[in-house]
Amino acid sequence: KISQVITYKNTSQDALKTIYLNNWANAYATKKTPLAIRIANEFINDFHLAKNKDRGYSVVTSIHQNNLEIDYEPLKGQIDILKVELNTPVKPNESYTIKLEYIVKVPNSKFTSYGITNDGNFNLRYWYITPAIYDGEWHYYSNVDLDDLYIPKSEINLEIEHPNGYALTSELDVIETFQDDKKQTVKLHGENRVNTKLFLDKQSRFKTIQGDDFTLVSSINDEGLEVIDKVLITEKVSKFINKNFGQYPHKKLLLTQVDYNKNPIYGL
Repeated sequence: KISQVITYKNTSQDALKTIYLNNWANAYATKKTPLAIRIANEFINDFHLAKNKDRGYSVVTSIHQNNLEIDYEPLKGQIDILKVELNTPVKPNESYTIKLEYIVKVPNSKFTSYGITNDGNFNLRYWYITPAIYDGEWHYYSNVDLDDLYIPKSEINLEIEHPNGYALTSELDVIETFQDDKKQTVKLHGENRVNTKLFLDKQSRFKTIQGDDFTLVSSINDEGLEVIDKVLITEKVSKFINKNFGQYPHKKLLLTQVDYNKNPIYGL
C-alpha cells in the first residue's frame, strides 16, 4: 500500500494540462501488456500459464491536485502508463504537486527476476509510480524488461514500513530506523537519483566493503574470496570508475546478483 507525493517542475516552454506517469508495476497485470508480449516473443510461457495472483498488478485508487481529485486513465494498449488531466495547468518553470494512493501486488520473481522470490524475499525495481519526462514532447515507454525506465533525476524521500524479520537494502541513505513489536520503519533519502531498486530479505544477501571513494554493497557471489582480496578488487574497481567516468556522486554503489545474472561477465 503506497501513499505518494510527486512534485515535478515543468522545464519546457509549454503549459501542461495533461501529464503522463509511469506505472510499470502494472505491466504484469494481463497477458496482453507489452511486457507479456515481449516474454511470449522469447518463447517463454511461464507468464502466460501463471495464475493471476503470481503475475501482480497495480491499482490506483485516487490522484489529487490541490486537494481535489483529478481524472486519470491507463493508455490503451499500455496499461503501465497513466494519462492524468490536471485541474490547473502548469506553466513553464512552475511545478505541479499531486498526491497518489495505490496498491501494488508484487509479481513472482520468476518472470523478470524482480518480485517475490521462492524464499519470500522481495527484489523490487520500478515498484512505484514516476513522472514521465516532457521536453517539448512526451517520453513514456512501457516496461518490456529492459531495465531502461527514462525518468528525471529526483530528490527521493521514502518511509518504508515492513514486518520485523526483514533486512532492507537500498542505494539510498538511511536517515532513521525505529521499530515496535510487529513492524519496522525505515526512512531513506537521496538526491539526484534515478535508481529505484530496493531489497527486503529474511536473511540479508548483501555484504558491505568500505572503499576510499564510496561504499560497495553487493550480493554477487564472491566465490569464497578472502576479505583482503575483496578490498583490493573494490579499490581497483573504484579507481577505474573515477578515472574513466568521473567521481561517483553517491555514498553507496549497489551491485546485485539479479543484475549480474541478467548481464553476466564470463571469465576466461
